[in-house]
Amino acid sequence: SILDICLIVSNIALIIMGGSRGPLIAIVGFTIFLLIKKAITSRKIVKTILIISALLVVIFNISNVLNTVGNIAQSLHINSRTVRLMDEGLEHDGGRGIIYEKTQNEIRNNPLEIRGINADYNLIGIYTHNIALELLYQFGIIIGTIIIIIILYLIVITIIESLKNNTIADLSMIFMMSSIPCLLFSSSLWIKNEFWLWVSMAITMILAGRRCKKKRMELE
Repeated sequence: SILDICLIVSNIALIIMGGSRGPLIAIVGFTIFLLIKKAITSRKIVKTILIISALLVVIFNISNVLNTVGNIAQSLHINSRTVRLMDEGLEHDGGRGIIYEKTQNEIRNNPLEIRGINADYNLIGIYTHNIALELLYQFGIIIGTIIIIIILYLIVITIIESLKNNTIADLSMIFMMSSIPCLLFSSSLWIKNEFWLWVSMAITMILAGRRCKKKRMELE
Protein backbone atom coordinates (compact mmCIF):
# COMPACT_ATOMS: atom_id res chain seq x y z
CA SER A 1 0.00 0.00 0.00
CA ILE A 2 0.96 3.67 -0.27
CA LEU A 3 1.29 3.87 3.53
CA ASP A 4 3.73 0.95 3.57
CA ILE A 5 5.84 2.55 0.85
CA CYS A 6 5.89 5.87 2.70
CA LEU A 7 6.97 4.17 5.94
CA ILE A 8 9.73 2.24 4.17
CA VAL A 9 11.06 5.35 2.41
CA SER A 10 10.93 7.46 5.59
CA ASN A 11 12.74 4.79 7.63
CA ILE A 12 15.44 4.41 4.99
CA ALA A 13 15.89 8.20 4.90
CA LEU A 14 16.28 8.35 8.70
CA ILE A 15 18.82 5.52 8.65
CA ILE A 16 20.86 7.17 5.90
CA MET A 17 20.91 10.47 7.81
CA GLY A 18 21.80 8.63 11.02
CA GLY A 19 24.78 6.93 9.40
CA SER A 20 24.21 3.20 9.93
CA ARG A 21 24.23 0.39 7.36
CA GLY A 22 22.96 -2.50 9.51
CA PRO A 23 19.34 -1.35 9.93
CA LEU A 24 19.28 -0.36 6.25
CA ILE A 25 20.13 -3.91 5.18
CA ALA A 26 17.53 -5.27 7.62
CA ILE A 27 14.77 -3.11 6.12
CA VAL A 28 15.77 -3.89 2.53
CA GLY A 29 16.01 -7.62 3.29
CA PHE A 30 12.62 -7.71 5.01
CA THR A 31 11.02 -5.74 2.18
CA ILE A 32 12.42 -8.19 -0.37
CA PHE A 33 11.06 -11.11 1.64
CA LEU A 34 7.59 -9.53 1.82
CA LEU A 35 7.57 -8.99 -1.94
CA ILE A 36 8.52 -12.61 -2.59
CA LYS A 37 6.01 -13.87 -0.01
CA LYS A 38 3.19 -11.84 -1.51
CA ALA A 39 4.03 -13.09 -4.99
CA ILE A 40 4.20 -16.74 -3.86
CA THR A 41 1.08 -16.74 -1.68
CA SER A 42 -0.94 -15.00 -4.39
CA ARG A 43 0.08 -17.83 -6.75
CA LYS A 44 1.12 -15.37 -9.44
CA ILE A 45 3.91 -17.32 -11.10
CA VAL A 46 4.86 -14.67 -13.67
CA LYS A 47 5.03 -11.96 -10.99
CA THR A 48 7.16 -14.21 -8.78
CA ILE A 49 9.60 -14.92 -11.61
CA LEU A 50 9.87 -11.21 -12.47
CA ILE A 51 10.53 -10.22 -8.84
CA ILE A 52 13.17 -12.93 -8.34
CA SER A 53 14.82 -12.00 -11.67
CA ALA A 54 14.92 -8.32 -10.70
CA LEU A 55 16.43 -9.19 -7.31
CA LEU A 56 19.12 -11.33 -8.94
CA VAL A 57 20.04 -8.46 -11.26
CA VAL A 58 20.38 -6.13 -8.26
CA ILE A 59 22.41 -8.67 -6.25
CA PHE A 60 24.85 -9.32 -9.09
CA ASN A 61 25.30 -5.56 -9.57
CA ILE A 62 25.14 -4.58 -5.91
CA SER A 63 28.42 -2.65 -5.99
CA ASN A 64 27.21 -0.45 -8.86
CA VAL A 65 23.84 0.01 -7.15
CA LEU A 66 25.49 1.21 -3.93
CA ASN A 67 27.75 3.60 -5.83
CA THR A 68 24.76 5.02 -7.71
CA VAL A 69 22.73 5.51 -4.51
CA GLY A 70 25.73 7.19 -2.90
CA ASN A 71 26.22 9.54 -5.86
CA ILE A 72 22.53 10.50 -5.91
CA ALA A 73 22.54 11.19 -2.16
CA GLN A 74 25.65 13.35 -2.44
CA SER A 75 24.15 15.27 -5.37
CA LEU A 76 21.21 16.07 -3.07
CA HIS A 77 23.73 17.27 -0.45
CA ILE A 78 22.85 14.42 1.93
CA ASN A 79 26.03 13.81 3.90
CA SER A 80 26.33 10.93 6.37
CA ARG A 81 28.52 7.94 7.13
CA THR A 82 26.09 5.64 5.32
CA VAL A 83 26.22 7.76 2.15
CA ARG A 84 30.03 7.83 2.20
CA LEU A 85 30.17 4.05 2.61
CA MET A 86 27.67 3.54 -0.22
CA ASP A 87 29.75 5.78 -2.46
CA GLU A 88 32.82 3.65 -1.71
CA GLY A 89 30.87 0.46 -2.52
CA LEU A 90 31.57 -3.00 -1.13
CA GLU A 91 35.34 -2.49 -1.21
CA HIS A 92 35.22 -0.57 2.07
CA ASP A 93 35.07 -2.99 5.01
CA GLY A 94 35.86 -0.57 7.84
CA GLY A 95 38.82 -2.66 8.99
CA ARG A 96 36.79 -5.87 9.19
CA GLY A 97 39.21 -7.62 6.82
CA ILE A 98 41.97 -7.44 9.43
CA ILE A 99 39.62 -8.68 12.17
CA TYR A 100 38.42 -11.58 10.01
CA GLU A 101 41.99 -12.56 9.08
CA LYS A 102 43.19 -12.65 12.71
CA THR A 103 40.16 -14.64 13.83
CA GLN A 104 40.43 -17.12 10.95
CA ASN A 105 44.13 -17.68 11.63
CA GLU A 106 43.41 -18.47 15.29
CA ILE A 107 40.64 -20.88 14.30
CA ARG A 108 42.98 -22.65 11.85
CA ASN A 109 45.75 -22.88 14.46
CA ASN A 110 43.47 -24.27 17.21
CA PRO A 111 40.25 -25.47 15.53
CA LEU A 112 38.94 -27.55 18.45
CA GLU A 113 39.71 -25.12 21.28
CA ILE A 114 36.70 -23.83 23.23
CA ARG A 115 37.66 -20.30 24.18
CA GLY A 116 34.37 -19.15 25.70
CA ILE A 117 31.88 -16.33 25.23
CA ASN A 118 33.43 -12.98 24.21
CA ALA A 119 36.90 -14.55 24.00
CA ASP A 120 37.39 -12.62 20.76
CA TYR A 121 37.81 -9.46 22.85
CA ASN A 122 41.08 -10.88 24.19
CA LEU A 123 42.32 -11.44 20.64
CA ILE A 124 41.21 -8.32 18.76
CA GLY A 125 39.80 -6.04 21.48
CA ILE A 126 36.29 -6.13 20.00
CA TYR A 127 33.71 -8.57 18.65
CA THR A 128 34.41 -10.32 15.34
CA HIS A 129 31.65 -8.57 13.33
CA ASN A 130 30.48 -11.93 11.93
CA ILE A 131 28.23 -14.41 13.72
CA ALA A 132 29.76 -17.49 12.05
CA LEU A 133 33.35 -16.53 12.91
CA GLU A 134 32.24 -15.53 16.40
CA LEU A 135 30.72 -18.96 17.12
CA LEU A 136 33.57 -20.91 15.52
CA TYR A 137 36.20 -18.96 17.46
CA GLN A 138 34.42 -19.02 20.80
CA PHE A 139 33.24 -22.66 20.76
CA GLY A 140 35.59 -24.41 18.31
CA ILE A 141 34.63 -25.78 14.91
CA ILE A 142 32.66 -28.79 16.23
CA ILE A 143 30.33 -27.07 18.70
CA GLY A 144 30.37 -23.87 16.66
CA THR A 145 29.29 -25.69 13.50
CA ILE A 146 26.47 -27.45 15.38
CA ILE A 147 25.19 -24.09 16.68
CA ILE A 148 25.37 -22.58 13.18
CA ILE A 149 23.37 -25.51 11.76
CA ILE A 150 20.73 -25.01 14.48
CA ILE A 151 20.50 -21.30 13.60
CA LEU A 152 20.11 -22.15 9.89
CA TYR A 153 17.37 -24.64 10.82
CA LEU A 154 15.53 -21.97 12.81
CA ILE A 155 15.84 -19.58 9.84
CA VAL A 156 14.27 -22.16 7.50
CA ILE A 157 11.45 -22.90 9.98
CA THR A 158 10.71 -19.18 10.40
CA ILE A 159 10.54 -18.61 6.64
CA ILE A 160 8.35 -21.68 6.02
CA GLU A 161 5.92 -20.79 8.81
CA SER A 162 5.76 -17.17 7.67
CA LEU A 163 4.85 -18.30 4.15
CA LYS A 164 1.92 -20.14 5.74
CA ASN A 165 0.66 -16.75 7.02
CA ASN A 166 1.39 -17.72 10.61
CA THR A 167 0.98 -14.52 12.67
CA ILE A 168 3.59 -15.53 15.25
CA ALA A 169 6.00 -16.47 12.46
CA ASP A 170 5.48 -13.06 10.84
CA LEU A 171 6.44 -11.35 14.10
CA SER A 172 9.36 -13.74 14.47
CA MET A 173 10.46 -12.85 10.94
CA ILE A 174 10.67 -9.18 11.90
CA PHE A 175 13.06 -9.98 14.75
CA MET A 176 15.05 -12.35 12.54
CA MET A 177 15.51 -9.74 9.82
CA SER A 178 16.41 -7.17 12.47
CA SER A 179 19.28 -9.32 13.71
CA ILE A 180 20.68 -11.91 11.27
CA PRO A 181 21.64 -9.54 8.40
CA CYS A 182 23.38 -7.21 10.87
CA LEU A 183 25.18 -10.08 12.62
CA LEU A 184 26.74 -11.15 9.32
CA PHE A 185 29.02 -8.10 9.34
CA SER A 186 28.44 -6.22 12.60
CA SER A 187 27.61 -6.43 16.31
CA SER A 188 27.64 -9.60 18.42
CA LEU A 189 24.90 -12.14 19.06
CA TRP A 190 25.46 -11.79 22.82
CA ILE A 191 24.34 -8.14 22.80
CA LYS A 192 21.68 -8.37 20.08
CA ASN A 193 18.32 -8.54 21.88
CA GLU A 194 16.38 -9.02 18.64
CA PHE A 195 18.36 -12.20 17.93
CA TRP A 196 17.36 -13.85 21.21
CA LEU A 197 13.74 -12.75 20.83
CA TRP A 198 13.72 -14.42 17.41
CA VAL A 199 15.38 -17.61 18.71
CA SER A 200 12.88 -17.93 21.57
CA MET A 201 9.92 -17.39 19.23
CA ALA A 202 11.26 -19.85 16.65
CA ILE A 203 11.73 -22.54 19.30
CA THR A 204 8.23 -21.83 20.63
CA MET A 205 6.81 -22.32 17.12
CA ILE A 206 8.60 -25.66 16.76
CA LEU A 207 7.37 -26.92 20.14
CA ALA A 208 3.82 -25.71 19.47
CA GLY A 209 3.85 -27.47 16.10
CA ARG A 210 4.94 -30.74 17.70
CA ARG A 211 2.21 -30.49 20.34
CA CYS A 212 -0.44 -29.91 17.68
CA LYS A 213 0.86 -32.85 15.65
CA LYS A 214 0.79 -35.08 18.74
CA LYS A 215 -2.80 -34.10 19.54
CA ARG A 216 -3.91 -34.82 15.98
CA MET A 217 -2.31 -38.26 16.17
CA GLU A 218 -4.07 -38.97 19.47
CA LEU A 219 -7.43 -37.97 17.99
CA GLU A 220 -6.89 -40.28 15.05
